[in-house]
Amino acid sequence: MAKTILIIGGIGGGKSASLRNIPAEKSMYIAADLKGLPWVGYQKKWKTVKTDTGKTDFSKTNFYETNSFDAVLKISRAVNEVLLDREYLIIDTVSNLMTDVTMNRATERGYDKFTEMAAQFWHYFREVAKYRDDLTVMFLWHTDLNVDATGVIRKSIFIPSGKLLIEKAKPASIMDVIVEAKPNNDPDIKFPYVFSFENNGTTITRRPMGLFDGVDVMDNDVMLIVNEL
Repeated sequence: MAKTILIIGGIGGGKSASLRNIPAEKSMYIAADLKGLPWVGYQKKWKTVKTDTGKTDFSKTNFYETNSFDAVLKISRAVNEVLLDREYLIIDTVSNLMTDVTMNRATERGYDKFTEMAAQFWHYFREVAKYRDDLTVMFLWHTDLNVDATGVIRKSIFIPSGKLLIEKAKPASIMDVIVEAKPNNDPDIKFPYVFSFENNGTTITRRPMGLFDGVDVMDNDVMLIVNEL
């Protein structure tokens, strides 16, 4: 089974920046937000390569912009089954991918579309979890704040396509690691952005036993986590 990491956080929280040390030549980055990576000169290593006929050569491509669910599914399967030199598959962000899928069906009436969209993503997440053992899949996801019946503010993942996926599919449940990326506000910590495992019961962060035990806040470098899994 593939290793799965969910990186949650708000806009500008350092989710994409946490990918800066991933080896580009061993990766496939799907830019579902349709934007580049947040550091100068990323294009030197992260590229979309075209053939002479103008088609994408995925054997040489490691950066691909798309907000099409069908394209994401096709590329994910190719990474698992064909592009065996790739060790890392990144989808940035799932929340934007879901939003685009939802908005593309906004004019359809009835509730069947919500069931269909929920089923799409439910099957996708469970398929990815069964990918080859030497693959690490990273989902970047925007956070959402909700107030529960007792008035407590709870942090979760942003899902635009109805309650079915939130309440029944529970995509976070298949993740091996869930970590929050956010700006650092502690002057005693030297990193401008951090990963946080802090969880007082109002968020969804978690980690397996033995992963940075006793460390709740760390540098937002996802390879630090990958190397320990």
